[in-house]
Amino acid sequence: MAYDFKKMARKAVDNSPGLTTQAWMAPLRTFLEVAKPTNAGVTPGDSILIDGDHTFDIADGFIPIYATQDTASIGTETTGEMDSRGSNKTGEFFYPGINAESIEFMENAKNENWVILFENLDEKLFQMGSKMLPAEVVGSLQTGTLGSDKKGIIFTVNNFGPLYIYEGVVTEKPEV
Repeated sequence: MAYDFKKMARKAVDNSPGLTTQAWMAPLRTFLEVAKPTNAGVTPGDSILIDGDHTFDIADGFIPIYATQDTASIGTETTGEMDSRGSNKTGEFFYPGINAESIEFMENAKNENWVILFENLDEKLFQMGSKMLPAEVVGSLQTGTLGSDKKGIIFTVNNFGPLYIYEGVVTEKPEV
């Protein structure tokens, strides 16, 4: 990891928080190659920047998944004790509605290793999961009540690897 930072000044740009309503998920087993940072250590930030493309067999790719507006987020938390610290990345989003397809997806998701892309308002893609440290996804189904609440599935993503910025092509799974 490079520590050649000269200055961490405030960037005079729009800094709107939040993620879009679009995420992409792919089971690790469907990748031919999981891209990784190629210029790590050249300039500050390179160790988390992936500028290559993830590759899949012709029948596979990322599964696009809708997230209700203003429900998707990513956060980090430091874990461990002095001299052995790491960090846990957590993502969350709400998928509206309950039907056979969404329930089956939720039930199968918990048993997979994942690479997940979230898009922010600057159209930057954040990647959770890698070949060495895949993300895990669990769903929590909620029927809501007659007077309030949401009806759908809250998906929670956990990953102990780096939070990457992905600049490659997002290859979506073909609809057959």
